[in-house]
Amino acid sequence: MVTLSNPPAGDYKVCVVGYAPVGGSATYKLSTWVLSPTATGGNFKVVAPSIVAVGGTASVGLSWSGLPTGKRHLGSVSYITGGTVVGTTMVEVDTTDPIPLFQNAGNKQAKAE
Repeated sequence: MVTLSNPPAGDYKVCVVGYAPVGGSATYKLSTWVLSPTATGGNFKVVAPSIVAVGGTASVGLSWSGLPTGKRHLGSVSYITGGTVVGTTMVEVDTTDPIPLFQNAGNKQAKAE
């Protein structure tokens, strides 16, 4: 994943170097999103503490519902202190059919057998 935050206007090139693709070639799909503070889609909820200490830890809960199926969606959560963004978490939700399983589910299943 490549993330450009507030990139200047202009033309950009995307190059893919596939390392040892099966059969010597592969097809890649490019997905792009433009996020803005006014963008809406679905019901994205964030539960986070209102105050945290520098160097401390905290839990943040994220949920997203009401998204159209058959698409990939991207959102973000910004962490602000003193009016300045000090961090951002990107959140991707894939509602294609069938809905993909949790990425590590196979690993956990293999260990349980």
